[in-house]
Amino acid sequence: MRYLCGEISSPSLLTGFFEAMKVAAIIIALSFILFLGFNLNGPSLAASSISADVMPEGIPEEQEEPVETRGLLVRVEGTITSGTSRMLRNSLEQAEEENYDFLLVEIDSPGGLLDPTLKIMSDFLESPIPIITYVAPAGAISASAGSFLLLSGHKAAMTPGTSTGAAMPVQFTPGGDQGAADEKTINFIEGHIRSVARERGRSEEIAGKFVTENLTLTADQALEETIIDVVSRSRAELLESLDGEEVQIRGETRELNTAGAELTEREMDIWESFENILGNPQVTFLLMLVGIYGIIIGFSSPGTIVPEVGGALALILALFGLGIIEVDYLGLIMVALGIFFLVVELFTPTFGIFTTIGVALLVLGGFIFPGEPLMPPEWFANFRMLVLGIAAMSALFILIVLKKIINLRKLGSDDIKGIFRDKEGVAAEKIAPQGMVKVGGEMWNARLDRNVAAGSLEKGEKVEVIGREGMILIVRPLSETGENDIGKEE
Repeated sequence: MRYLCGEISSPSLLTGFFEAMKVAAIIIALSFILFLGFNLNGPSLAASSISADVMPEGIPEEQEEPVETRGLLVRVEGTITSGTSRMLRNSLEQAEEENYDFLLVEIDSPGGLLDPTLKIMSDFLESPIPIITYVAPAGAISASAGSFLLLSGHKAAMTPGTSTGAAMPVQFTPGGDQGAADEKTINFIEGHIRSVARERGRSEEIAGKFVTENLTLTADQALEETIIDVVSRSRAELLESLDGEEVQIRGETRELNTAGAELTEREMDIWESFENILGNPQVTFLLMLVGIYGIIIGFSSPGTIVPEVGGALALILALFGLGIIEVDYLGLIMVALGIFFLVVELFTPTFGIFTTIGVALLVLGGFIFPGEPLMPPEWFANFRMLVLGIAAMSALFILIVLKKIINLRKLGSDDIKGIFRDKEGVAAEKIAPQGMVKVGGEMWNARLDRNVAAGSLEKGEKVEVIGREGMILIVRPLSETGENDIGKEE
């Protein structure tokens, strides 16, 4: 399967295609790096300390009162992933080890992955220190999976101008439409959120409606419906309001001491950020495709190391991502089959039949690939555009190759022979008596001329093309003397 079929098909077409694919892979890689740049916060080697109160001007530093209460602050922003879960678990461990009085979790999230959300809720319910969940700043949302985090705190609060709820599980259909998940999934999630609300002394009925009716509440409505405990405009106001409140920690009653607390902010470290990015199904989908294309290019262009190694690394990262997200395995199989048909089109050209089948499978499989029921609608819309873009790019490259094949089939035998005239190259591997040579920047199957006494050529030796047998070049060492008989058929 190294080259296109047909007696007069040229490997240069396939090489051109793979060069185009390499450019596309570079573009995708650069896009991925930019994505990392915008989403990777980098390591937080030292947490920053901030005061919950605004320090009045003119008071000398030595006159500050000793801080008796300390709180650890973490922010949950954007999509909730396994990286978010790891960050919150590490934050809880740090708060316990360093004797913080409470953990303040600020939320601004449209939703996220189901499994990490359930793990976070479990960690919150088993926490040995008080957890305060707080939707902030003004304009923030705590929707879908974010509302589950809000309900799981020992104390929950919201800033005016924020909202929560809208947690109905969704799924993508092969046609690209978004609809409610199956009844089994809805019932499970509803039952779970009701049990958490009951444990925290909040309204089970309203929590259930988040899931079954996609109910959304403002801060004041959430307070009225006993979903949260307080509405506060700032951290300082929040901590003042909760000071002296009682919470249940593993069956024991504990009084909160939060007024005037010093807050130490903790950000995602490098590994949490890395897992956060790989936990995004969009990134996993891209890595999977880049990995498959990279390996195909590597096997079809021997002598190049980057495509094989890069493809293998991308697949390893994609497999890691698949292990931490929920995927629809039917969609995964359809994507793989789609890529298979696109590759088959290259080696057994059907002039568009396999391309059409491959693109259709790639699009339909890509649409149902993510099996996450708590992702926000905007995420699904972006993922759909990603799938369509990749499918269109793949189809475009295949069509370009097919066009060149059609043009090549119009060439006569003399034109084909002219391609090889006065060509010199280098052995890409040991030729004994067959192997690969690189001629004019292209990889060719080659056979050593039977008149060469050595009977073999080592990798790296220079060669001269003296003829062609179908799609196989006849070569000899460049140092050999003799008449150049281009086009010779043996």
